[in-house]
Amino acid sequence: VQDFQEAVAWYTKSAEQGHINSQYNLGNLHLRGNGTAQNDNLAFSWFLSAAEQGDAPAQYNLAAMYLNGKGGDKNILEARFWIKQAIENNDEYIRILAQQVWDDFKLGSY
Repeated sequence: VQDFQEAVAWYTKSAEQGHINSQYNLGNLHLRGNGTAQNDNLAFSWFLSAAEQGDAPAQYNLAAMYLNGKGGDKNILEARFWIKQAIENNDEYIRILAQQVWDDFKLGSY
């Protein structure tokens, strides 16, 4: 049995101490509304914290949020920056996904 509310509580304690995986996971819980109210602003904030520390999945999710205007204003240049970070990161799976977004949105033209 999954207890998302308890997960949110533990991830929050860990994320506030700077743990990257907890920040990313907490972002996902807020994005999906698992164990907490769905909140794009909090999801964005936690993805940003993890992305700034070099987490490729967080960089990818942050870029997607910028592209869609979720958690803040739509911003193609910020999306481009974070997708480029994800492409250059060492996560092969995320690199493939990020490259697809780069190509689909023609981010190289900005």
